[in-house]
Amino acid sequence: EHLDGFRSGVDLELLCLVLQYASEDLQHDEGFIQAAAGIAKHFATSDWQHDDMELVLKAVQLDGLLLEAAPGWQDSKLVVLKAVQQNGLALQFASEDLKADRLVVRQAFEQNRDSLEFASAELRRTLRRQPCEIL
Repeated sequence: EHLDGFRSGVDLELLCLVLQYASEDLQHDEGFIQAAAGIAKHFATSDWQHDDMELVLKAVQLDGLLLEAAPGWQDSKLVVLKAVQQNGLALQFASEDLKADRLVVRQAFEQNRDSLEFASAELRRTLRRQPCEIL
C-alpha cells in the first residue's frame, strides 16, 4: 500500500535509497515508511536540485545521514542541527565550520557519543583538556 503511486523501478530505487540507512526497527515502522515513500515520490516526480529546504529538513529528520546527499546544505546550521539530532554521526557530513560549532557538536554528542570523532581537531583538543566544555 505504501507503493501506490510509484510509477517505475526508479521510484522504488529512490525509496530504497531513503530507507537504506534506517535501523531495522524503522524499516518496519509504518509512519517512517510512509514518510520515506513521500520523499521518494517527491524526488521521482520533480526536478529536485537540493534547493528545497523543507524537503531537506524532512529528509534529515527521517535519517540524519541523508545529510551526505545534500552537500549544498552541509553548512546550514539549521539543517545540520536537525540531522545530528536525529543521528549524531551525521556530524561527519557537516561543514568544517559547523564541526567546530559547540552547539552542533553538543547536539551530536547528546544523540551519539561516538560523534565526537567528527568534531574539529581544535574542539576535540579543548574537550580533552576540559571535558565539561561539551555540556
